[in-house]
Amino acid sequence: MKLLDHPGWEYNGSEITKCFEFNHYMDGIDFVQKIALEAENNDHHPEIKVNWCKVEVSFSTHDVSGITDLDFNMASIADQLIQP
Repeated sequence: MKLLDHPGWEYNGSEITKCFEFNHYMDGIDFVQKIALEAENNDHHPEIKVNWCKVEVSFSTHDVSGITDLDFNMASIADQLIQP
């Protein structure tokens, strides 16, 4: 089960989702900009919901209506973006 290798990520129907929390609203916005750039570079774009100091990111592979290795790879990239 690949999700075990991605702490904090959860199955949500046909996608994987994680909520990232930040100390300041603009830190979340900076994260969104970084993940958007990575999504463009990898041609795999998430759904992103921005709330006050929280950003929810969801990945799925729409052309197969489910979750693929690409989704797990992008989850890893997203996690790395918040590492100090």
